[in-house]
Amino acid sequence: MFGAGRGPPKPQIRKVTVQHLVTPPPANTIRAANAENKRGNVNRRNGSNATAGASRQNSASNLHPSSASSAHKVSNVASRGASGKARSDSARASPGRGKRKAPSPSTPNFGNASSDEDEDGSNGARKRARHSAEKDDDLKRVMCDEAAFRKRDPDKKEKDARIIQGCDITTGGVFAKGYKPVFDKEQGSERIFEVKLRYPSRYGRERFQILVPHADEDFNPLEDVIQTISHTCKYFFPPSQSEALTDEASGFERRLKRSVKELSFSKFAATVGEFNSLIDKSIADETISSHLRAQHSLALPLVERILAQVYARTVSPHVHLLKAYENGTDDVYGELLPRFTQQIFKDVNLSSDQVFLDLGSGVGNVVLQAALQIGCESWGVERMPNPAQLADKQKKEFGPRCKNWGIKPGPVNLVTGDFLATPKIDAVLRRADVILVNNQAFTPRLNDDLTMKFLDVKEGCKIVSLKPFITDDWKLKERNLQNPKNVLVHLAKKEYWSNSVSWTDEGGTYFIAKKDSTKVQQFHKRLEARRRGSSD
Repeated sequence: MFGAGRGPPKPQIRKVTVQHLVTPPPANTIRAANAENKRGNVNRRNGSNATAGASRQNSASNLHPSSASSAHKVSNVASRGASGKARSDSARASPGRGKRKAPSPSTPNFGNASSDEDEDGSNGARKRARHSAEKDDDLKRVMCDEAAFRKRDPDKKEKDARIIQGCDITTGGVFAKGYKPVFDKEQGSERIFEVKLRYPSRYGRERFQILVPHADEDFNPLEDVIQTISHTCKYFFPPSQSEALTDEASGFERRLKRSVKELSFSKFAATVGEFNSLIDKSIADETISSHLRAQHSLALPLVERILAQVYARTVSPHVHLLKAYENGTDDVYGELLPRFTQQIFKDVNLSSDQVFLDLGSGVGNVVLQAALQIGCESWGVERMPNPAQLADKQKKEFGPRCKNWGIKPGPVNLVTGDFLATPKIDAVLRRADVILVNNQAFTPRLNDDLTMKFLDVKEGCKIVSLKPFITDDWKLKERNLQNPKNVLVHLAKKEYWSNSVSWTDEGGTYFIAKKDSTKVQQFHKRLEARRRGSSD
């Protein structure tokens, strides 16, 4: 989130030298010297750092990035698959030379599942090369949710993991009247056709009405069905079996698209039924659960698909509420997109046994992505009521939907409050291994207040921000010895490429620092030695 300002600089590739982490003693001397100088945090506002997915894509199409948002015309689904990208006008516009307008929230762009080339990061049409793909496997990461594959006692009435069904969106609420049937010509009827789709666990079933939206940015049930089947075939089976299931000529996705092109619901339903039978068999013989147990990482397209489904069912119907902010304040809304977020996770080596904290977490996109993709304990805090309420809705849907997919995420914790004055967040700050701050639009005073807060974080904690808290040319001197910046070490200034954030298509820079009090302690020792020498 952030507001007005000049457009970010054009991306440049630069060599960055990263210093090794050290674990020095705490900076008690600086904290004591600055105690009386701390500002009144209670009155500060934390800007909403809504992350993880926001340019405009339809709410159920592309994986994580695109599944929540890219709706397509029936002809497009049939010809190129369910996941084109529908960007909003505000997201398309390049930043001006002067004051840039604050972003207009819309359904986030959770990626682009419209082509295998995009998923593999080899789309030649990109303005800049993609960041490197997945981070190295974390062997401690447990991927399989064993409870989702446990045989259920027929004598006990066990409830399915309660998710918001696809048909719940199209039969009621704000989207209900915005749809048209796909197979309206079959049998000369305009009745609505419905399917039940199996997910790769014993819990997963979801009902969909096979419709397409009039507006490209709205939830697209047809596309959601096709992409869910496609990603299940690609990521939940051993490679040899997956290759056959995703074959371009005879795989499930190709057959579904062909039935749409032919306007044949009977063929479409038969293909979905065949897929459901395959899932039932593969759960019973433990093909799927065994494959998941052997995995220690999730591909970004699958992460995007799951998060997009969550967003489409919780945030998209209320996305207009995200426009209620005032430009020029700390409460401006903007989001980091999933590929950029993934790169940040890789830059800081975030792992499943660590604690991640997003200061100004908006609707919780990045918090959910960290929990799902990394499997770590993930925290977020948001002050603005509308994003915070939508974040709670996402969290409620996130757990059951992950169980439907058979995947075990890390713990998710979302707090409503000021990140400068919330005791629960103060406690997390002291434990966090990685802190993310989207401070693109923060006022200088708020950035200064945050720097004071970083005195309390543990040694070695990494801090990622869009504006630097300390630069590589900062020098520790006797006259600035009490400045809290001295406990931070600049690690890297990096470039993010186009389509990485919601407020512009252009690239920009981000910064990585870490808490390291060693130089302060050493400086104090030298001063004391000098003073003792002069007194002698």
